[in-house]
Amino acid sequence: MSQTWTCDGEPKNNQNYPNCSGPHPPHENYGDVCVICGLPKEAMSPGKTVVPTQIVNPGKTAKINWLIPGAIAAIVLMIGGIGWFLLRPKPPSLEPVTTGNGGNVETPTGNGGNVQTPTGNGGGVQPTPNTSTANLISQGNRILLADNPEKSAGATAFAQQNWSEAIAAYQQAVDSNPNDPESQIYLNNAKARQQGTPITIAAVVPIASSPDSAQEILRGIAQYQSEFNQNQGSRLLEVVVVDQNPGDRSIASPLAQALIDNPDILAVIGYGADLSSKLAMQTYESSQLAVLSPVNTKIEGTNLRLISLNQAEDKLVEDYLNSVAQTLLEYAQTQKTTPKVVIFYNSSSDYSNNLKDSLIATLPQVNGELVEAIDIDDPGFNPGQAINQAGQNQANTVILALSKDRITEAIDIADNNQNQMLLLGGDEMYNPQILVQGQDKISNLVLAVPWSSTPGDTFAQEALQLWRGKVSWRTKTAYDATKILTESVSQNPNRGDIYQSLQQGITIADGSINLSIFGEVPLVKATPGNHGPAGATHGFTAL
Repeated sequence: MSQTWTCDGEPKNNQNYPNCSGPHPPHENYGDVCVICGLPKEAMSPGKTVVPTQIVNPGKTAKINWLIPGAIAAIVLMIGGIGWFLLRPKPPSLEPVTTGNGGNVETPTGNGGNVQTPTGNGGGVQPTPNTSTANLISQGNRILLADNPEKSAGATAFAQQNWSEAIAAYQQAVDSNPNDPESQIYLNNAKARQQGTPITIAAVVPIASSPDSAQEILRGIAQYQSEFNQNQGSRLLEVVVVDQNPGDRSIASPLAQALIDNPDILAVIGYGADLSSKLAMQTYESSQLAVLSPVNTKIEGTNLRLISLNQAEDKLVEDYLNSVAQTLLEYAQTQKTTPKVVIFYNSSSDYSNNLKDSLIATLPQVNGELVEAIDIDDPGFNPGQAINQAGQNQANTVILALSKDRITEAIDIADNNQNQMLLLGGDEMYNPQILVQGQDKISNLVLAVPWSSTPGDTFAQEALQLWRGKVSWRTKTAYDATKILTESVSQNPNRGDIYQSLQQGITIADGSINLSIFGEVPLVKATPGNHGPAGATHGFTAL
Protein backbone atom coordinates (compact mmCIF):
# COMPACT_ATOMS: atom_id res chain seq x y z
CA MET A 1 0.00 0.00 0.00
CA SER A 2 1.34 3.45 -0.86
CA GLN A 3 2.26 5.95 1.86
CA THR A 4 -0.65 8.04 3.10
CA TRP A 5 -0.78 11.80 2.72
CA THR A 6 -3.01 14.50 4.14
CA CYS A 7 -4.96 17.05 2.10
CA ASP A 8 -6.84 20.14 3.28
CA GLY A 9 -7.99 21.31 -0.16
CA GLU A 10 -5.50 24.20 -0.40
CA PRO A 11 -2.61 23.69 -2.91
CA LYS A 12 0.88 24.18 -1.43
CA ASN A 13 2.80 24.08 -4.74
CA ASN A 14 1.67 27.43 -6.17
CA GLN A 15 -0.43 25.71 -8.83
CA ASN A 16 -4.05 26.39 -9.79
CA TYR A 17 -6.51 23.46 -9.89
CA PRO A 18 -9.82 24.85 -11.25
CA ASN A 19 -11.62 21.49 -11.10
CA CYS A 20 -11.04 20.99 -7.38
CA SER A 21 -13.75 21.80 -4.86
CA GLY A 22 -11.72 23.91 -2.42
CA PRO A 23 -10.67 23.86 1.26
CA HIS A 24 -11.92 21.16 3.63
CA PRO A 25 -10.88 19.67 7.00
CA PRO A 26 -7.64 17.61 6.78
CA HIS A 27 -8.27 14.19 5.24
CA GLU A 28 -5.88 11.24 5.02
CA ASN A 29 -5.59 9.73 1.54
CA TYR A 30 -4.11 6.48 0.21
CA GLY A 31 -4.25 7.13 -3.53
CA ASP A 32 -2.76 9.79 -5.79
CA VAL A 33 -5.83 12.06 -5.69
CA CYS A 34 -7.74 13.40 -2.69
CA VAL A 35 -11.14 11.71 -2.57
CA ILE A 36 -12.70 14.85 -1.05
CA CYS A 37 -11.58 17.75 -3.24
CA GLY A 38 -9.80 16.10 -6.19
CA LEU A 39 -6.37 17.67 -5.60
CA PRO A 40 -3.42 15.48 -6.69
CA LYS A 41 -0.88 14.35 -4.10
CA GLU A 42 1.80 16.69 -5.44
CA ALA A 43 -0.35 19.72 -4.63
CA MET A 44 0.49 19.20 -0.94
CA SER A 45 4.25 19.50 -1.61
CA PRO A 46 5.35 23.12 -0.86
CA GLY A 47 7.33 25.02 -3.42
CA LYS A 48 7.16 22.45 -6.20
CA THR A 49 5.89 23.27 -9.66
CA VAL A 50 4.14 20.29 -11.11
CA VAL A 51 1.89 19.78 -14.09
CA PRO A 52 -1.40 18.21 -12.98
CA THR A 53 -2.15 14.67 -14.14
CA GLN A 54 -3.98 14.75 -17.49
CA ILE A 55 -6.50 12.41 -19.03
CA VAL A 56 -5.80 10.50 -22.24
CA ASN A 57 -6.22 13.42 -24.61
CA PRO A 58 -3.75 16.23 -23.78
CA GLY A 59 -5.27 19.65 -23.38
CA LYS A 60 -8.47 18.43 -21.75
CA THR A 61 -9.46 18.88 -18.12
CA ALA A 62 -7.49 17.27 -15.31
CA LYS A 63 -8.67 13.82 -14.35
CA ILE A 64 -10.26 13.50 -10.94
CA ASN A 65 -10.67 10.02 -9.46
CA TRP A 66 -14.32 10.33 -8.57
CA LEU A 67 -17.40 9.87 -10.71
CA ILE A 68 -20.80 11.46 -10.90
CA PRO A 69 -23.65 9.18 -9.82
CA GLY A 70 -26.64 9.09 -12.18
CA ALA A 71 -26.80 5.58 -13.56
CA ILE A 72 -23.67 4.44 -11.75
CA ALA A 73 -25.23 5.09 -8.35
CA ALA A 74 -28.20 2.98 -9.23
CA ILE A 75 -26.03 0.20 -10.66
CA VAL A 76 -24.39 -0.43 -7.32
CA LEU A 77 -27.16 0.49 -4.92
CA MET A 78 -27.07 -3.18 -4.00
CA ILE A 79 -23.66 -2.64 -2.42
CA GLY A 80 -23.34 -1.77 1.31
CA GLY A 81 -21.28 1.11 2.62
CA ILE A 82 -20.08 2.82 5.82
CA GLY A 83 -20.60 6.49 6.56
CA TRP A 84 -17.65 8.74 7.29
CA PHE A 85 -17.86 11.69 9.68
CA LEU A 86 -16.72 15.26 9.16
CA LEU A 87 -17.03 17.66 12.12
CA ARG A 88 -19.46 20.45 11.25
CA PRO A 89 -21.99 22.61 13.10
CA LYS A 90 -24.91 20.36 13.91
CA PRO A 91 -28.17 21.40 12.18
CA PRO A 92 -31.54 20.95 13.89
CA SER A 93 -32.75 17.37 13.92
CA LEU A 94 -35.47 15.77 11.84
CA GLU A 95 -38.32 15.00 14.22
CA PRO A 96 -39.50 11.38 14.07
CA VAL A 97 -43.13 10.71 13.22
CA THR A 98 -45.20 9.65 16.21
CA THR A 99 -48.63 8.13 16.64
CA GLY A 100 -51.74 10.26 16.60
CA ASN A 101 -52.91 9.63 20.15
CA GLY A 102 -52.26 13.18 21.33
CA GLY A 103 -49.49 12.14 23.72
CA ASN A 104 -45.96 10.83 23.72
CA VAL A 105 -44.94 7.47 22.32
CA GLU A 106 -41.96 5.20 22.84
CA THR A 107 -40.06 5.06 19.54
CA PRO A 108 -37.20 2.57 18.93
CA THR A 109 -33.84 4.30 18.76
CA GLY A 110 -30.77 3.31 16.82
CA ASN A 111 -28.82 2.46 20.01
CA GLY A 112 -31.18 -0.21 21.22
CA GLY A 113 -32.97 2.05 23.69
CA ASN A 114 -36.11 4.15 23.50
CA VAL A 115 -36.66 7.87 23.20
CA GLN A 116 -39.71 9.90 24.15
CA THR A 117 -40.91 11.60 20.98
CA PRO A 118 -43.24 14.61 21.31
CA THR A 119 -46.30 14.77 19.10
CA GLY A 120 -46.15 18.56 18.75
CA ASN A 121 -49.18 20.48 17.55
CA GLY A 122 -52.13 18.13 17.85
CA GLY A 123 -49.91 15.07 17.42
CA GLY A 124 -48.80 16.09 13.91
CA VAL A 125 -45.44 15.63 12.21
CA GLN A 126 -43.18 18.44 13.34
CA PRO A 127 -41.37 20.45 10.64
CA THR A 128 -37.61 20.71 10.97
CA PRO A 129 -36.45 24.28 11.74
CA ASN A 130 -33.81 23.91 9.04
CA THR A 131 -36.16 24.24 6.07
CA SER A 132 -33.31 23.67 3.61
CA THR A 133 -33.24 20.03 4.71
CA ALA A 134 -36.87 19.63 5.83
CA ASN A 135 -38.18 20.28 2.32
CA LEU A 136 -35.98 17.48 0.98
CA ILE A 137 -37.17 14.76 3.37
CA SER A 138 -40.52 12.98 3.53
CA GLN A 139 -42.02 10.02 5.31
CA GLY A 140 -45.30 10.76 3.58
CA ASN A 141 -45.97 14.18 5.07
CA ARG A 142 -44.87 16.09 1.95
CA ILE A 143 -44.72 15.36 -1.78
CA LEU A 144 -41.30 15.39 -3.45
CA LEU A 145 -42.25 14.11 -6.92
CA ALA A 146 -45.23 15.08 -9.11
CA ASP A 147 -48.25 16.10 -7.03
CA ASN A 148 -51.99 15.54 -7.48
CA PRO A 149 -55.08 16.01 -5.27
CA GLU A 150 -54.97 12.47 -3.89
CA LYS A 151 -51.30 12.75 -2.94
CA SER A 152 -51.84 16.17 -1.39
CA ALA A 153 -54.70 14.81 0.71
CA GLY A 154 -52.52 11.89 1.76
CA ALA A 155 -49.66 14.20 2.78
CA THR A 156 -52.00 16.40 4.82
CA ALA A 157 -53.49 13.42 6.64
CA PHE A 158 -50.03 11.92 7.19
CA ALA A 159 -48.74 15.17 8.70
CA GLN A 160 -51.72 15.13 11.06
CA GLN A 161 -51.01 11.48 11.87
CA ASN A 162 -54.50 10.54 10.72
CA TRP A 163 -53.34 7.18 9.43
CA SER A 164 -56.69 5.89 8.19
CA GLU A 165 -57.26 8.97 6.02
CA ALA A 166 -53.64 8.91 4.83
CA ILE A 167 -54.02 5.27 3.83
CA ALA A 168 -57.29 5.97 1.99
CA ALA A 169 -55.86 8.97 0.11
CA TYR A 170 -52.60 7.31 -0.86
CA GLN A 171 -54.50 4.20 -1.94
CA GLN A 172 -56.52 6.41 -4.29
CA ALA A 173 -53.28 7.91 -5.58
CA VAL A 174 -51.86 4.44 -6.26
CA ASP A 175 -55.07 3.33 -7.99
CA SER A 176 -55.13 6.42 -10.21
CA ASN A 177 -51.43 6.15 -11.13
CA PRO A 178 -50.00 2.67 -10.43
CA ASN A 179 -46.66 3.71 -11.97
CA ASP A 180 -45.93 6.27 -9.21
CA PRO A 181 -43.55 4.75 -6.62
CA GLU A 182 -43.79 7.70 -4.22
CA SER A 183 -47.48 7.08 -3.58
CA GLN A 184 -46.81 3.37 -3.02
CA ILE A 185 -44.03 4.07 -0.52
CA TYR A 186 -46.12 6.58 1.44
CA LEU A 187 -49.09 4.19 1.43
CA ASN A 188 -46.84 1.49 2.90
CA ASN A 189 -45.45 4.01 5.42
CA ALA A 190 -48.92 5.03 6.59
CA LYS A 191 -49.84 1.37 7.14
CA ALA A 192 -46.57 0.83 9.01
CA ARG A 193 -47.24 3.84 11.23
CA GLN A 194 -50.79 2.73 11.89
CA GLN A 195 -49.53 -0.66 13.05
CA GLY A 196 -46.79 0.97 15.13
CA THR A 197 -43.02 0.67 15.74
CA PRO A 198 -41.93 0.26 12.11
CA ILE A 199 -38.41 -0.59 10.97
CA THR A 200 -37.21 2.59 9.25
CA ILE A 201 -34.58 3.12 6.56
CA ALA A 202 -33.92 6.17 4.38
CA ALA A 203 -33.57 6.22 0.58
CA VAL A 204 -31.49 9.06 -0.90
CA VAL A 205 -32.22 9.70 -4.60
CA PRO A 206 -31.73 12.64 -7.04
CA ILE A 207 -35.40 13.64 -7.39
CA ALA A 208 -35.10 17.28 -8.48
CA SER A 209 -32.05 16.79 -10.69
CA SER A 210 -32.95 13.39 -12.24
CA PRO A 211 -36.64 12.61 -11.58
CA ASP A 212 -36.84 9.73 -14.06
CA SER A 213 -33.84 7.93 -12.59
CA ALA A 214 -35.11 8.64 -9.07
CA GLN A 215 -38.49 7.06 -9.88
CA GLU A 216 -36.83 4.00 -11.40
CA ILE A 217 -34.84 3.52 -8.19
CA LEU A 218 -37.85 4.18 -5.95
CA ARG A 219 -39.89 1.56 -7.84
CA GLY A 220 -37.40 -1.11 -6.82
CA ILE A 221 -37.43 0.09 -3.22
CA ALA A 222 -41.24 0.29 -3.12
CA GLN A 223 -41.63 -3.16 -4.65
CA TYR A 224 -39.52 -4.86 -2.00
CA GLN A 225 -41.09 -2.77 0.77
CA SER A 226 -44.53 -3.98 -0.33
CA GLU A 227 -43.38 -7.61 -0.44
CA PHE A 228 -41.69 -7.40 2.96
CA ASN A 229 -44.69 -5.77 4.64
CA GLN A 230 -47.12 -8.31 3.23
CA ASN A 231 -45.12 -11.12 4.85
CA GLN A 232 -44.50 -9.50 8.23
CA GLY A 233 -46.64 -9.73 11.33
CA SER A 234 -45.23 -7.25 13.82
CA ARG A 235 -42.85 -4.57 12.51
CA LEU A 236 -43.36 -3.27 8.98
CA LEU A 237 -40.79 -1.47 6.83
CA GLU A 238 -40.96 2.32 6.53
CA VAL A 239 -38.90 4.20 3.92
CA VAL A 240 -38.01 7.86 4.38
CA VAL A 241 -37.54 9.42 0.94
CA VAL A 242 -34.72 11.98 0.63
CA ASP A 243 -33.93 14.22 -2.33
CA GLN A 244 -30.25 15.07 -2.79
CA ASN A 245 -28.94 16.89 -5.83
CA PRO A 246 -25.46 15.43 -6.58
CA GLY A 247 -24.38 18.84 -7.84
CA ASP A 248 -25.19 20.68 -4.59
CA ARG A 249 -22.30 20.08 -2.21
CA SER A 250 -23.55 22.64 0.33
CA ILE A 251 -26.52 20.53 1.40
CA ALA A 252 -24.80 17.13 1.51
CA SER A 253 -23.53 17.17 5.11
CA PRO A 254 -26.54 18.96 6.68
CA LEU A 255 -28.89 16.54 4.95
CA ALA A 256 -26.90 13.56 6.22
CA GLN A 257 -26.90 15.05 9.70
CA ALA A 258 -30.69 15.39 9.58
CA LEU A 259 -30.96 11.66 8.95
CA ILE A 260 -28.47 10.90 11.72
CA ASP A 261 -30.50 13.02 14.14
CA ASN A 262 -33.63 10.97 13.49
CA PRO A 263 -33.15 7.99 15.84
CA ASP A 264 -35.79 5.98 13.96
CA ILE A 265 -33.58 5.68 10.86
CA LEU A 266 -31.49 2.54 11.21
CA ALA A 267 -29.71 2.55 7.82
CA VAL A 268 -29.55 4.47 4.56
CA ILE A 269 -29.73 3.33 0.95
CA GLY A 270 -28.53 5.43 -1.96
CA TYR A 271 -25.69 7.85 -2.73
CA GLY A 272 -23.23 7.51 -5.58
CA ALA A 273 -19.56 8.06 -6.30
CA ASP A 274 -19.83 11.84 -6.67
CA LEU A 275 -18.17 14.37 -4.37
CA SER A 276 -21.42 15.40 -2.68
CA SER A 277 -22.08 11.79 -1.73
CA LYS A 278 -18.60 11.44 -0.27
CA LEU A 279 -19.05 14.59 1.79
CA ALA A 280 -22.34 13.19 3.10
CA MET A 281 -20.78 9.82 3.88
CA GLN A 282 -18.06 11.47 5.95
CA THR A 283 -20.78 12.96 8.11
CA TYR A 284 -22.09 9.48 8.96
CA GLU A 285 -18.81 8.05 10.31
CA SER A 286 -18.99 8.49 14.07
CA SER A 287 -22.74 7.86 14.15
CA GLN A 288 -22.32 4.23 13.06
CA LEU A 289 -25.22 4.66 10.66
CA ALA A 290 -24.70 2.16 7.80
CA VAL A 291 -25.02 3.42 4.22
CA LEU A 292 -25.21 1.31 1.07
CA SER A 293 -23.00 3.11 -1.43
CA PRO A 294 -20.91 2.19 -4.48
CA VAL A 295 -17.61 3.55 -3.22
CA ASN A 296 -16.77 1.51 -0.12
CA THR A 297 -17.88 -2.09 -0.55
CA LYS A 298 -15.85 -5.15 -1.41
CA ILE A 299 -17.46 -8.18 -3.05
CA GLU A 300 -15.87 -11.58 -2.58
CA GLY A 301 -18.03 -14.36 -3.99
CA THR A 302 -21.36 -14.08 -2.15
CA ASN A 303 -19.92 -11.95 0.65
CA LEU A 304 -20.36 -8.20 0.98
CA ARG A 305 -17.92 -6.36 3.24
CA LEU A 306 -17.49 -2.70 3.99
CA ILE A 307 -14.12 -1.04 3.51
CA SER A 308 -12.97 2.50 4.16
CA LEU A 309 -13.48 5.30 1.67
CA ASN A 310 -9.70 5.64 1.25
CA GLN A 311 -9.16 1.93 0.68
CA ALA A 312 -11.91 1.78 -1.92
CA GLU A 313 -10.41 4.43 -4.22
CA ASP A 314 -13.51 4.08 -6.45
CA LYS A 315 -12.34 0.61 -7.50
CA LEU A 316 -15.87 -0.75 -7.58
CA VAL A 317 -16.96 1.86 -10.10
CA GLU A 318 -13.78 1.49 -12.11
CA ASP A 319 -14.31 -2.28 -12.28
CA TYR A 320 -17.83 -1.74 -13.56
CA LEU A 321 -16.76 0.70 -16.26
CA ASN A 322 -14.02 -1.68 -17.34
CA SER A 323 -16.63 -4.44 -17.65
CA VAL A 324 -18.88 -2.16 -19.70
CA ALA A 325 -15.98 -1.33 -22.02
CA GLN A 326 -14.99 -4.98 -22.40
CA THR A 327 -18.56 -6.13 -23.04
CA LEU A 328 -19.19 -3.46 -25.69
CA LEU A 329 -15.91 -4.06 -27.49
CA GLU A 330 -16.23 -7.85 -27.42
CA TYR A 331 -19.65 -7.45 -29.02
CA ALA A 332 -18.14 -5.08 -31.59
CA GLN A 333 -15.55 -7.74 -32.41
CA THR A 334 -18.33 -10.25 -33.15
CA GLN A 335 -19.74 -7.79 -35.69
CA LYS A 336 -16.49 -6.34 -37.03
CA THR A 337 -13.36 -8.48 -37.09
CA THR A 338 -11.24 -5.43 -36.40
CA PRO A 339 -13.32 -2.79 -34.60
CA LYS A 340 -12.21 0.64 -35.76
CA VAL A 341 -13.78 2.85 -33.14
CA VAL A 342 -14.75 6.48 -32.85
CA ILE A 343 -15.75 7.42 -29.29
CA PHE A 344 -18.04 10.35 -28.54
CA TYR A 345 -17.74 11.68 -24.99
CA ASN A 346 -18.36 14.90 -23.05
CA SER A 347 -15.35 16.09 -21.05
CA SER A 348 -17.55 17.98 -18.56
CA SER A 349 -18.68 14.60 -17.17
CA ASP A 350 -16.33 12.47 -15.07
CA TYR A 351 -18.44 9.40 -15.87
CA SER A 352 -18.03 10.06 -19.59
CA ASN A 353 -14.30 10.73 -19.28
CA ASN A 354 -13.71 7.53 -17.34
CA LEU A 355 -15.80 5.35 -19.64
CA LYS A 356 -13.90 6.77 -22.60
CA ASP A 357 -10.59 5.96 -20.88
CA SER A 358 -11.76 2.40 -20.12
CA LEU A 359 -12.75 1.89 -23.76
CA ILE A 360 -9.41 3.12 -25.05
CA ALA A 361 -7.51 0.90 -22.58
CA THR A 362 -9.57 -2.16 -23.58
CA LEU A 363 -9.28 -1.78 -27.38
CA PRO A 364 -6.02 -3.78 -27.72
CA GLN A 365 -7.71 -6.80 -26.09
CA VAL A 366 -10.13 -7.11 -29.02
CA ASN A 367 -7.67 -6.26 -31.78
CA GLY A 368 -9.39 -2.89 -32.03
CA GLU A 369 -8.18 0.49 -33.23
CA LEU A 370 -9.05 3.94 -31.95
CA VAL A 371 -9.86 6.16 -34.91
CA GLU A 372 -10.69 9.20 -32.80
CA ALA A 373 -12.09 10.26 -29.42
CA ILE A 374 -14.37 13.24 -30.01
CA ASP A 375 -15.33 15.64 -27.22
CA ILE A 376 -18.84 16.95 -27.93
CA ASP A 377 -18.18 19.77 -25.43
CA ASP A 378 -15.80 21.38 -27.91
CA PRO A 379 -17.44 24.62 -29.15
CA GLY A 380 -16.98 23.65 -32.78
CA PHE A 381 -18.48 20.16 -32.48
CA ASN A 382 -20.75 19.24 -35.40
CA PRO A 383 -22.26 15.71 -35.40
CA GLY A 384 -22.63 15.58 -39.19
CA GLN A 385 -19.05 16.60 -39.82
CA ALA A 386 -17.78 14.24 -37.11
CA ILE A 387 -19.59 11.22 -38.57
CA ASN A 388 -18.46 12.07 -42.12
CA GLN A 389 -14.85 12.42 -40.99
CA ALA A 390 -15.07 9.12 -39.08
CA GLY A 391 -16.30 7.38 -42.21
CA GLN A 392 -13.49 8.84 -44.27
CA ASN A 393 -11.05 7.53 -41.65
CA GLN A 394 -12.43 4.00 -42.11
CA ALA A 395 -14.20 3.84 -38.74
CA ASN A 396 -16.76 1.01 -38.52
CA THR A 397 -17.98 1.42 -34.91
CA VAL A 398 -19.44 4.40 -33.04
CA ILE A 399 -19.56 4.31 -29.23
CA LEU A 400 -21.63 6.85 -27.30
CA ALA A 401 -19.73 7.23 -24.01
CA LEU A 402 -21.97 10.14 -23.05
CA SER A 403 -23.66 11.12 -19.80
CA LYS A 404 -27.44 10.93 -19.59
CA ASP A 405 -27.92 14.70 -19.96
CA ARG A 406 -26.61 14.45 -23.55
CA ILE A 407 -29.48 12.46 -25.05
CA THR A 408 -30.17 15.14 -27.69
CA GLU A 409 -26.59 15.05 -28.94
CA ALA A 410 -26.63 11.23 -28.90
CA ILE A 411 -29.72 11.21 -31.12
CA ASP A 412 -28.11 13.72 -33.50
CA ILE A 413 -25.05 11.49 -33.79
CA ALA A 414 -27.23 8.43 -34.43
CA ASP A 415 -29.28 10.34 -37.02
CA ASN A 416 -26.17 11.34 -38.95
CA ASN A 417 -24.79 7.82 -38.72
CA GLN A 418 -27.82 6.40 -40.60
CA ASN A 419 -26.86 2.85 -39.51
CA GLN A 420 -23.67 3.08 -41.57
CA MET A 421 -21.48 2.14 -38.61
CA LEU A 422 -22.20 -0.13 -35.65
CA LEU A 423 -23.76 2.05 -32.92
CA LEU A 424 -23.02 1.20 -29.26
CA GLY A 425 -23.40 3.01 -25.94
CA GLY A 426 -23.05 2.90 -22.16
CA ASP A 427 -25.77 2.59 -19.53
CA GLU A 428 -26.38 6.36 -19.31
CA MET A 429 -28.09 6.14 -22.71
CA TYR A 430 -30.61 3.64 -21.34
CA ASN A 431 -33.71 5.74 -20.64
CA PRO A 432 -37.15 6.40 -22.15
CA GLN A 433 -36.18 9.76 -23.65
CA ILE A 434 -33.77 8.29 -26.17
CA LEU A 435 -36.53 5.95 -27.41
CA VAL A 436 -39.32 8.55 -27.48
CA GLN A 437 -37.22 11.34 -28.99
CA GLY A 438 -34.98 9.15 -31.12
CA GLN A 439 -37.66 7.02 -32.83
CA ASP A 440 -36.20 5.37 -35.97
CA LYS A 441 -32.97 7.34 -35.63
CA ILE A 442 -31.70 5.10 -32.82
CA SER A 443 -32.72 1.80 -34.43
CA ASN A 444 -30.17 -0.97 -33.73
CA LEU A 445 -28.47 0.99 -30.94
CA VAL A 446 -26.84 -1.54 -28.57
CA LEU A 447 -26.27 -0.63 -24.92
CA ALA A 448 -24.48 -2.32 -22.02
CA VAL A 449 -26.62 -2.27 -18.86
CA PRO A 450 -26.26 -4.15 -15.53
CA TRP A 451 -29.53 -6.08 -15.89
CA SER A 452 -32.04 -6.86 -18.61
CA SER A 453 -35.20 -8.89 -18.25
CA THR A 454 -35.80 -12.23 -19.94
CA PRO A 455 -39.17 -13.89 -20.70
CA GLY A 456 -38.93 -16.20 -17.67
CA ASP A 457 -37.69 -13.57 -15.20
CA THR A 458 -39.92 -13.71 -12.10
CA PHE A 459 -38.94 -10.26 -10.90
CA ALA A 460 -39.65 -8.71 -14.29
CA GLN A 461 -43.08 -10.38 -14.45
CA GLU A 462 -44.03 -9.20 -10.97
CA ALA A 463 -42.74 -5.70 -11.68
CA LEU A 464 -44.71 -5.57 -14.93
CA GLN A 465 -47.91 -6.37 -13.06
CA LEU A 466 -47.21 -3.94 -10.20
CA TRP A 467 -46.02 -0.95 -12.23
CA ARG A 468 -48.12 -1.64 -15.34
CA GLY A 469 -45.04 -1.47 -17.54
CA LYS A 470 -41.50 -2.73 -17.99
CA VAL A 471 -38.87 -1.65 -15.49
CA SER A 472 -35.16 -0.94 -15.88
CA TRP A 473 -31.98 -2.29 -14.33
CA ARG A 474 -32.10 0.65 -11.91
CA THR A 475 -35.32 -0.80 -10.50
CA LYS A 476 -33.89 -4.30 -10.24
CA THR A 477 -30.66 -3.27 -8.50
CA ALA A 478 -32.57 -0.98 -6.10
CA TYR A 479 -34.88 -3.90 -5.29
CA ASP A 480 -31.88 -6.14 -4.54
CA ALA A 481 -30.24 -3.44 -2.43
CA THR A 482 -33.38 -2.87 -0.38
CA LYS A 483 -33.68 -6.60 0.18
CA ILE A 484 -30.09 -6.91 1.39
CA LEU A 485 -30.37 -3.90 3.70
CA THR A 486 -33.80 -4.76 5.08
CA GLU A 487 -32.78 -8.32 5.91
CA SER A 488 -29.77 -6.99 7.82
CA VAL A 489 -31.86 -4.39 9.65
CA SER A 490 -34.78 -6.67 10.52
CA GLN A 491 -32.55 -9.34 12.08
CA ASN A 492 -31.32 -6.87 14.68
CA PRO A 493 -32.82 -3.35 14.44
CA ASN A 494 -29.96 -1.58 16.16
CA ARG A 495 -27.76 1.01 14.42
CA GLY A 496 -24.50 -0.09 15.97
CA ASP A 497 -25.09 -3.80 15.37
CA ILE A 498 -26.13 -3.20 11.75
CA TYR A 499 -23.03 -1.11 11.16
CA GLN A 500 -20.72 -3.72 12.71
CA SER A 501 -22.40 -6.59 10.87
CA LEU A 502 -21.95 -4.95 7.47
CA GLN A 503 -18.41 -3.94 8.33
CA GLN A 504 -17.48 -7.52 9.19
CA GLY A 505 -19.24 -8.81 6.08
CA ILE A 506 -22.53 -10.54 5.36
CA THR A 507 -23.26 -13.56 3.18
CA ILE A 508 -25.97 -13.23 0.53
CA ALA A 509 -27.62 -16.62 0.34
CA ASP A 510 -30.45 -15.59 -2.00
CA GLY A 511 -29.56 -16.86 -5.48
CA SER A 512 -31.95 -14.37 -7.10
CA ILE A 513 -29.63 -11.49 -6.18
CA ASN A 514 -26.98 -11.05 -8.83
CA LEU A 515 -23.55 -10.24 -7.42
CA SER A 516 -21.79 -10.72 -10.76
CA ILE A 517 -22.68 -7.41 -12.39
CA PHE A 518 -18.99 -6.62 -12.78
CA GLY A 519 -18.43 -9.61 -15.05
CA GLU A 520 -20.12 -9.71 -18.42
CA VAL A 521 -22.63 -6.86 -18.51
CA PRO A 522 -25.87 -7.67 -20.37
CA LEU A 523 -26.57 -6.04 -23.73
CA VAL A 524 -29.86 -4.64 -25.02
CA LYS A 525 -30.76 -3.48 -28.52
CA ALA A 526 -33.23 -0.88 -29.76
CA THR A 527 -35.67 -2.80 -31.95
CA PRO A 528 -38.92 -1.68 -33.64
CA GLY A 529 -42.24 -2.55 -32.02
CA ASN A 530 -44.68 -1.55 -29.31
CA HIS A 531 -42.59 -2.87 -26.42
CA GLY A 532 -41.12 0.55 -25.61
CA PRO A 533 -42.50 3.48 -23.60
CA ALA A 534 -45.59 5.42 -24.70
CA GLY A 535 -44.91 7.41 -27.86
CA ALA A 536 -41.89 5.35 -28.92
CA THR A 537 -41.58 3.28 -32.10
CA HIS A 538 -38.78 1.19 -30.56
CA GLY A 539 -38.01 -0.61 -27.32
CA PHE A 540 -34.94 -2.25 -25.82
CA THR A 541 -34.68 -6.01 -26.26
CA ALA A 542 -32.15 -8.24 -24.49
CA LEU A 543 -29.49 -9.75 -26.75
